[in-house]
Amino acid sequence: MDGAAYCWGSSDSGRLGNGDDSGTVYAAPVRVLGNHVFTETTAGVSFGEHACAVSAGGGFCWGENSNGTLGDGSFLGSSQPVRVAGSR
Repeated sequence: MDGAAYCWGSSDSGRLGNGDDSGTVYAAPVRVLGNHVFTETTAGVSFGEHACAVSAGGGFCWGENSNGTLGDGSFLGSSQPVRVAGSR
């Protein structure tokens, strides 16, 4: 493994982190954008349309953000990883 995160399924709301928010369905894993080496990842279970990961560079999230679930201080979704506010 190279430490990158990979996601699959529907790209609705940018939840795959690969820059696509068109709703395309990916049956095979696609790499999350950026050169992050992630040590932990999780998918949003409360709303199911976001994911987060931790790297030495801090916390990052991507996808739906209507409830502030990305932790970046906004309510704007992102189809690529955004840094969680207050993380390194």
